[in-house]
Amino acid sequence: MSQLKDILSTVSVDSDWQPDHQTLMDLFKASAKSIFCDNNSYYTRGERGNEFAILMNPNALAWTWNNFYDNRGSIFELYCRYYTWSDYYSPKFKNGIGAENKEFIKGILTDVWNKLPDDSDSVEIKQAKVNISTLLDDPNFEIDYTKRLTQAYIENNKENVRFWTDSGLARSKDSDFYSMVWSRVERSKGYTDKRDHIISSAEKCSVFPEDIISELVSSGHAKNKQSVVRIFTRRIEETKRLSLPDEMITERIAYPQSVIGKFASCEDYGVQQMILPHLKRQDLMFAAPVASKLGLNRLVEQCIARKDGDYSDWKGRYRY
Repeated sequence: MSQLKDILSTVSVDSDWQPDHQTLMDLFKASAKSIFCDNNSYYTRGERGNEFAILMNPNALAWTWNNFYDNRGSIFELYCRYYTWSDYYSPKFKNGIGAENKEFIKGILTDVWNKLPDDSDSVEIKQAKVNISTLLDDPNFEIDYTKRLTQAYIENNKENVRFWTDSGLARSKDSDFYSMVWSRVERSKGYTDKRDHIISSAEKCSVFPEDIISELVSSGHAKNKQSVVRIFTRRIEETKRLSLPDEMITERIAYPQSVIGKFASCEDYGVQQMILPHLKRQDLMFAAPVASKLGLNRLVEQCIARKDGDYSDWKGRYRY
């Protein structure tokens, strides 16, 4: 028996409910449709899944958990998937039985979380913790990926380093985590792609890792510079499309503008083409000579001509 299955066996649900004849028939019919249906397309599987899920109320979920003891591993995985799926059902189901089901499953996930050891090297235990943390999205179930990865490096545990690196890149919003992973990338074949993956993953952070920005401003591959700049020019564009007062727009784009302003002297065509329409006027003055040497004269002239400092509508108007 696996360590996770041992833990699941200790989680019980207080329920004396037993399905009546009609409930068992409904469940049987839903199961039979799933097993014997000729049309096994993605759409019909989803429809059958909806029908079966609607039949499963908290009482039925508790009865399933308590009576199918040997299948708790599979039931646990199903409950994890169902916790996400219930967000996509009809409003009536989502706010009725669906909401009750989610609350029941949250109780199961909470009980399992509390029994999972923090120091286990078991992949299935670590993955279970990551899955529950992701599903519940609650500070009480938050995983400190930076701390976990630091400990793995201290212990020189390569398997844990790999696990917490991959898990953190997918979920962490901590700038320090990405700074650590960035610093560990060795210069070898494919290292720019690895760094690009770190950059795209770090976009989840409210404040982008400053040491990554600083290194790319002073050195680094043009591909990585473009990836960082693309994140912040996109933020500016998305913010400007919002129906907000001008002063609020200005406030929201201040940080991304400050970041792209650091690349004003970057001698890369792709970087300059992206940042020119969004630079503050003082940064544009630094970028203009560099961009002109790269053949972006017309874009530079048009940006400078805009007295209000808003150059976004010139983006992509010219072809070089």
